Amino acid sequence: MKLILSKSKGMVGIMILCFLVIFEIAFLFGSSYLGLNERNSAKNFYESVSAKYLASSCAQDALLKLSNDINYGGDEILNVGDGQCETLAIINSGGEQRTIQIQSTVGGAIKKVQVEVLALIPNIVIGSWDESPNF
Repeated sequence: MKLILSKSKGMVGIMILCFLVIFEIAFLFGSSYLGLNERNSAKNFYESVSAKYLASSCAQDALLKLSNDINYGGDEILNVGDGQCETLAIINSGGEQRTIQIQSTVGGAIKKVQVEVLALIPNIVIGSWDESPNF
């Protein structure tokens, strides 16, 4: 009878140990999965913010070029770091009115900016600055 009890106690210990090992493995896989999701979220946020600032910078660059040359037509691509921005052809609405459209891409993030210029001389007058246009 004593032999059966001692074998039974050993089996219970082994079963508890196996359960703890399985639980620990599940915990480690769960933690790794959450860490990867957090990393991807941070990367997407970084790309989105970078694309937004890149689009804004390219719009300001287009405004500067337009202030130096009122015939500046846009239609150029700039590569900056990990991203690129495209100044689409500037729309001449007559007189000094212009519409500047910018699209920037960083990683998988795409941001657009549309700037309505009301006057160019003596100073640039911006009528609107839209960071979520549909063009």
